[in-house]
Amino acid sequence: MDRRMVVLGGWLFVGALDCRASDPKRQGASATPEGWSVTAWGERYEVFAETGPLVAGANATSNAHVTVLAGFAPLKGGAVTLVLRGPGGVEEVFRQERPKRDGIYPIEVKPRAEGTFDLVFRIESAAGPEDLAAGRVRIGSAASPGGRVAQDGSDAPEGVSFLKEQQWRTEFATAWVREGALAESVEGPAQVKPAGGGEVVLTAGVDATVAPSPWPYTGLDLARGGTVFRLVPRVGDRSLPELHADASSLEGEVDVARRRVERLGELLRVEATSQAELERARATLASLEARLASARRGVAAATNAVDGGDGAAAILVGAPWAGRVAEVSVSPGQTVAAGTPLGRLVKVRPLWIVEGMPLRGAVVRGSHERLAPVLMTALTAGLALIPLVLAGGKPGNEIQSPMAEVILGGLLSSTFLNLLVVPVLFARWGADPRPPQLEGDVSR
Repeated sequence: MDRRMVVLGGWLFVGALDCRASDPKRQGASATPEGWSVTAWGERYEVFAETGPLVAGANATSNAHVTVLAGFAPLKGGAVTLVLRGPGGVEEVFRQERPKRDGIYPIEVKPRAEGTFDLVFRIESAAGPEDLAAGRVRIGSAASPGGRVAQDGSDAPEGVSFLKEQQWRTEFATAWVREGALAESVEGPAQVKPAGGGEVVLTAGVDATVAPSPWPYTGLDLARGGTVFRLVPRVGDRSLPELHADASSLEGEVDVARRRVERLGELLRVEATSQAELERARATLASLEARLASARRGVAAATNAVDGGDGAAAILVGAPWAGRVAEVSVSPGQTVAAGTPLGRLVKVRPLWIVEGMPLRGAVVRGSHERLAPVLMTALTAGLALIPLVLAGGKPGNEIQSPMAEVILGGLLSSTFLNLLVVPVLFARWGADPRPPQLEGDVSR
């Protein structure tokens, strides 16, 4: 009997707890509305404010992170005011003069009434006063708390949160766009070329006949994986072991190219190579992988033919990446051997312009570019040697002074030769570079 009473009491206690947990009133009371954030920019300051839900008659805290744009440092002294500006220009002002930490001003906000208001942050410090408009906010009720309002009148979505304190400790800065002058333009013949790694030559993976359909043309835009050529394999002229040998050789080349791409990627992370070198390696890898895929299909077709199947299954040569056909090297119905170039595919964004300057312009531009480095090198060493030359008559300088005179004379003569004599001699007797031939122009 006592055991049954204990079990019954336990079930009643669990049921009471379940009723309390399922009470919608209690669930609504325990739910906490989410806050919102906003970023405002000015000429002197940036404000990133994290604010709780805005409810009429209730307190909410807005942690305003204030950054002084001159130096991109946190504001350490001054006053930050949050202003709610309603219809007719009526303002509710909430001010904070004491930051809880450098740059962070906790502003207590208690709106009087519901509605939509313009949000303004007013900052006063040694850097100067400024008002920063931060959009519009809605003051809601306890049942429907308010927050930032989007331009269409709905509640604005939340952005990606981050720690402003971390940004203050990093080498980071922002600045307004300013008008400036472009570099001096240069006249001369030039060649439009794809950027490094933006060109690939498509080749036949097996001995085949080029099918007339589909047929590419110069200037055709292709998506990645799009069919450029269709090849009908010829398996009668080559043995199956030869095709296997070609595929194995290409597998080795692909493996070497893949390791090179991985190695260049590691070197690029430590800035020991250039992005162009990595892109060229990736283009080589893509070309080899396409050739390997074609070779494997040729092996499969030859194997199928040996087994008595249909050996004339078409092999599709696809684009390794999105680009434009710059050259077609074969004709419809042409018989090609394995490795024969079929066409050239290029990326049209970005393009490089390889310029061939006239001789005189190249000499003048090169002299201007080398003027500052040559003078700085000569002056740095020469200024250090002048005291030794002037102190030649003093005891102890019998060796140093003549050595300084020789070095200083060499600096003067080499500077004179590099800046004046060499450019004049090159302009007089140097060979004029040939203008580059404009082939494969894909600028269109």
